[in-house]
Amino acid sequence: MARTARAPRPTSSCEALSVRWSRHGEGYAALEVLEVDEAPSRAWSFVWPARVMVQARSAGVRFRAGRQRGELALGSVLVIDGPSAHVVLHTDRGASFRVVFGRPEGTAPGAALEVRTARVVDLDVDLDPVRIDERARDALRTVGPAPRRLDARLARACQHIAQTLTEELRLEDLAAIAGVHRCHLCRVFAQHLGLSPLRFRAHVRVARARALLAAGADCISVAHEVGYCDQSHFNRSFREITGTTPGAYARVVRIACETGSARWLSAA
Repeated sequence: MARTARAPRPTSSCEALSVRWSRHGEGYAALEVLEVDEAPSRAWSFVWPARVMVQARSAGVRFRAGRQRGELALGSVLVIDGPSAHVVLHTDRGASFRVVFGRPEGTAPGAALEVRTARVVDLDVDLDPVRIDERARDALRTVGPAPRRLDARLARACQHIAQTLTEELRLEDLAAIAGVHRCHLCRVFAQHLGLSPLRFRAHVRVARARALLAAGADCISVAHEVGYCDQSHFNRSFREITGTTPGAYARVVRIACETGSARWLSAA
C-alpha cells in the first residue's frame, strides 16, 4: 500500500482545496509536481530557479508570464524556461491544474532574471510529468529570439534579495541599490513580477527551502538558513506558498527518495 503523508487541514477559507505534491525521478534530476483540484477563485504565484511547466486540467486557468497573458485550454502546457522562472495564475472556482518544477542546474532564484518567452504546448491531459518535461525542452529549443533582460534596476534588486535572505530587508535600502524611489520600485516589481519585493523574497526563501529539504536538511536548520527567525513563521510562509508544511513536504520527499517512486501529499 502506498504511504501518504498528510498536512494539517486547511483553514475554513480553503476547505475545498486539494493540494498534492509528488516527486518523480531520482536524486538531483527528480521533478517536483504540484496538483491543485477544485481551486478557489484566486491568484497563484510561482517563482522557481529552473524551468516551470503549468498544465490546465480543466477550463478556467489563466496565466501571466512577463508581458504575456492568456488562458490555457484543457491539457495545454505553459512552458517557462529558467533560471528564475516566474508565472502568475488566476483560477476560476473549481478549476484544476498542475505545475511541474524542473530541477535547478546550479542556479539560484534571482541569479540571472530574464523575461523569457512563454510557450504553450498542446499535450494529453494525462501525460506523465517526465514526458511533459521532455516535450517542454523540445518546445524551448524552437523559441527563436533571445530572451529580453529585465530592467537592470529590477535585476539588481532581485539579485540583492536572493543573496541576502538572512538579512533584514528594508525597502529604502533596496530602492537605493536599484537606484529608484521606493514607491517606483514597488510599482516595477508589481508590473514585471506580479509581486511586492517582500512577497518575492518569501517565494525565493521557500524555493531555496524546498531544495534544502529535498537534500535531507532538517526543518529547523532550513528555517534559519533561508532567513526565518522562528519555526512558526517559516511554517506559515511555506504553507501559504506550497499548500503544506515543511515537515510534511520533507517526509514525502524522503519516502519518494527511499522507494524510488512518486508519493503524494494531500492537504485536503
